[in-house]
Amino acid sequence: VGGTRVHLRMPGVRLPLEQALPGDPRIARALHEKGDSIAEYAGLWARPEHRGTGLSAAMMSTAIAISSALKVQWGL
Repeated sequence: VGGTRVHLRMPGVRLPLEQALPGDPRIARALHEKGDSIAEYAGLWARPEHRGTGLSAAMMSTAIAISSALKVQWGL
């Protein structure tokens, strides 16, 4: 039906954003300032017959809501 991913930034594990734009000083600086309590929300998808039903918004809301349980302070 649909899904999304929550990537947690941990020592030695780069976020997809860091992998996609390696060496970008703006990203490196921002991530350094925020520390390791960062998550990247990515990969949102829904089957065509479920688009426009509010499913995508519900999935992202759920992903953001679980962030506090995962000790996330900053989301991308």
